Amino acid sequence: MNLRERNRQDAEETDKLNYQNELKSKESADLTAQTRTLEYDISKQLARIDDLNKLIDAKTFDLKNKDAQLVDCEGEIIQLKNQVESF
Repeated sequence: MNLRERNRQDAEETDKLNYQNELKSKESADLTAQTRTLEYDISKQLARIDDLNKLIDAKTFDLKNKDAQLVDCEGEIIQLKNQVESF
């Protein structure tokens, strides 16, 4: 094999490797963009979860207060029944 043939083969190999490198670079950029999109979606979902947890905490607090009020009302009803029965 002469020097020209060797140089031509080297040039072809270099072109092939450059092309493969470009493909991998594009693939990497696409995957990076997908990752950023997923990270953004996850961030939105985590914020939504946080909001829902706050809502659950508020509703739980309200239910506990209503339960306490119910217990108080039941106690008053029992007292009133006792008063009526004692008359």
